[in-house]
Order: sequence, then structure tokens, then C-alpha cells
Amino acid sequence: RGAAPVPWALLHGEKQTGVTLFWIVEGLDTGPIQRQSVLEIGEDENATELLGRLVVLGTQELALGLNELASGHVRRTAQSGESSLAPKLDSRLSSLNFTLSAKEFHNRVRGLVLGPRAVLVLKFPNRHQRLGVLKTLVHSDLPSGNARAGQIMAVEPQKGILLQCSLGQLWLQEVQPEGGKKLLAIDFSMG
Repeated sequence: RGAAPVPWALLHGEKQTGVTLFWIVEGLDTGPIQRQSVLEIGEDENATELLGRLVVLGTQELALGLNELASGHVRRTAQSGESSLAPKLDSRLSSLNFTLSAKEFHNRVRGLVLGPRAVLVLKFPNRHQRLGVLKTLVHSDLPSGNARAGQIMAVEPQKGILLQCSLGQLWLQEVQPEGGKKLLAIDFSMG
């Protein structure tokens, strides 16, 4: 329940989400259920992609629900279990660092693609640069020997930049420098 259910499902690494048609009652989002449908979340699916699929599913469920009502079939199944909260996204979530595990880093990037975008701050000798991170891919969520968090492990034209996280490694694939355009991470590294 809340303002940002799609991003929070991704931020928490959920495997499923869905849509629910429910009756409005006095309490916020607590009314009985008319229809409900579950949707599997892809491992690398971002908030934009997931929201698009949920819109299609929600439209289908709404049509079915309206047909049920028109035919006099009214369902009122009580909600059960604990609700999960999905409050408005706070800009503090957007700050990335390598103390996160590869999976947490990846989930933050895909969950925040609609904003506030995930951002890395790159530190150079005379300046700092904010770099929006738009796409990543978990390489491994296993320990990686003696590599230090933030260390570049490999650069490959087809995959991007392989970075070490506190636990595991991930490919940085698409970025956007502050005030710049979207780039493949490999192009950013060369420019």
C-alpha cells in the first residue's frame, strides 16, 4: 500500500507482484477484493517494463471485473495477511555505493529507473561527477576473493564494466552523466 508499489517490489527483490480490484471502504486500501491476478517479475526487469506489463494486466482484470458486475456476479473476498508498505520514494535512496551487495545495487537501479534515478558519485582528484546508473546486470552474488568494493574487475565491449561490490560483482551497462545523454558504460569509460 502506498505511492510507489512497483519500485518497492523491485527494491525489495520481490519475485511476484500483481493487480487487485477491490471495493472502496472507509479505511485506506482495506476493502474486500473483487478480482486479483499475480505477475512474475523478471530478474532484470526494471520499473518501466514492469509497470507496462501491470497496466496491460490491470486493464484485462478491470474488463473482467466490469463484466462480472454487469452480470450480477459480485465478489467480496476479505483481504487477509499483512499489507506491505510502498511509501513515496525518497531521494536518499538514489545514492549508490559499493557497500551494497551486487543484488542490492542492481535492485536499486532497476527500481529507481522512473526516478529518483540511482546515482554514483565518481571522485576525481580535482572534482566529483554524478553519474546516473540506468542499467546493470548481476554477474555473481558470491564473495570474490580479495577484490575491494568498487574495484573494476573487467571491461568488455559487449557487457560493460564489471565492478566489485561488497558481496558479488555486477556489470555496469548503461549510464547518464549529469547534464549529458544516455551512454553505454563502455563508451563512458572511453570518453
